[in-house]
Amino acid sequence: VPTPATLDGVTALVWRGPRGIEASAVDGGVLPPEVVAALVKEHSRLGLPDTMDVIIAQHAWRVGDEVPLSAAELRQLDDTRGSPTEPSITSMKFTLREVKDGLAMFDVTQLATMVDGGLRLDMESVGTAQISLASGRAERLDVSGTMTGNANGQPLTADAQKHAVYSARRSK
Repeated sequence: VPTPATLDGVTALVWRGPRGIEASAVDGGVLPPEVVAALVKEHSRLGLPDTMDVIIAQHAWRVGDEVPLSAAELRQLDDTRGSPTEPSITSMKFTLREVKDGLAMFDVTQLATMVDGGLRLDMESVGTAQISLASGRAERLDVSGTMTGNANGQPLTADAQKHAVYSARRSK
């Protein structure tokens, strides 16, 4: 992750070009190499489809089918985490519940683990996801579940916490 000082006060144009992520000053001028490197790192996914959107689109879906993600798909999700201390998904499955009003509604279950120094959390989540049929993108994700673990040997438990709600309206 770039240090905040590297990008403090920087206004730049960033785009995905034939050589990957590129950047310039707003006036077209050249940016210092350390600023370009920080922008490239921060915007590495710019212009690429969301990994979960791609995974969902690769499956053929029928109402009632339960589809667990493969080990390769779970690795793809891990590869796009923002930081190695973000939870690593160890299991995830989707069940198509219904298709209505341009949305595919899924039931979702997920197991994830996070390790950061002396902290370890194991998370079990259940919820729902709504995927736009027009764009293939997630429109809403509601999950809740339990977290157990320990911090430097002290047990931690949290039940029925709503730990992720995502809602987006994107142009088609």
